[in-house]
Amino acid sequence: MESLPDFISNLPVGLQYTLAVLVALATIGFPISVIMRWITRWPMLRLWPHREGWSADCNKNPPKHLDPNNAWRGGRATSWSQMREQKVNDYFYLHIKKPRVISRIRLCTEGIRCPKRYSLEIRESDDKDWMTLGQYESLDVTLENPRRIAAIKWSIAEPRSEPWEDGAASGDSISYPAWAIYDIELTEVRLFGRWWQRVIEERT
Repeated sequence: MESLPDFISNLPVGLQYTLAVLVALATIGFPISVIMRWITRWPMLRLWPHREGWSADCNKNPPKHLDPNNAWRGGRATSWSQMREQKVNDYFYLHIKKPRVISRIRLCTEGIRCPKRYSLEIRESDDKDWMTLGQYESLDVTLENPRRIAAIKWSIAEPRSEPWEDGAASGDSISYPAWAIYDIELTEVRLFGRWWQRVIEERT
């Protein structure tokens, strides 16, 4: 124990200050569990961040235009809509900043406010070309093998053409459902490409 001060004095200055703060917190009775959570939180967020830095884009529809980033911020209060009827090759693009190993891709919407069939493309990194995974009707796609993904693009292959029931029943001019997204759930595989699967959530 006599050599402990010498040992501490040889540590980097930043680590010395960190130890001093931890000792002070422990001295005044601050819970050790909370202290350990603080210590581990930073490297965990570096390895598996939340949705920080995500960005989205889509076909613009002036003058009506909703921020496409509303789609991944989650919840009806921030939902995104194309604000017009669906058309072939309309796209929605999501960039998740840091490439992640993804096993499941799910668009959250309701009823007929989605394409009848769409093409799903991914990029493994910003310097890689787009790869087409296939065409799907389901908005919930589980990848047979988890893939490293930095960006995803959904493109309409077959629009939804059913008219709004309310308009057709009341005799109003027929309108068709706009594409809408309420949330985007990406399931990340965090250990060895197989275990510890978690939906990447927005920081609360």
